Amino acid sequence: MAYKHETNRGSLFKNEKKEKENQPDYTGKINVNGTLYNIAGWINQKNDKKYFGLEVSIPKPKEDKKPPSQDELPF
Repeated sequence: MAYKHETNRGSLFKNEKKEKENQPDYTGKINVNGTLYNIAGWINQKNDKKYFGLEVSIPKPKEDKKPPSQDELPF
């Protein structure tokens, strides 16, 4: 069973798969008033002070990767 976030709470985890500088340092999910969002965080620095830059986005629906069967025509 998948973890369910409580309302108005979320989690961030270190992005172990980061390959490029523009990818987030941390990723996770947050539940805002019952709606689940993706959250990404970058460690930034300005004037010798570190801070998190954040981005919130709507999760994309997972695509069904099953190819069409012989009985299903793609048109």
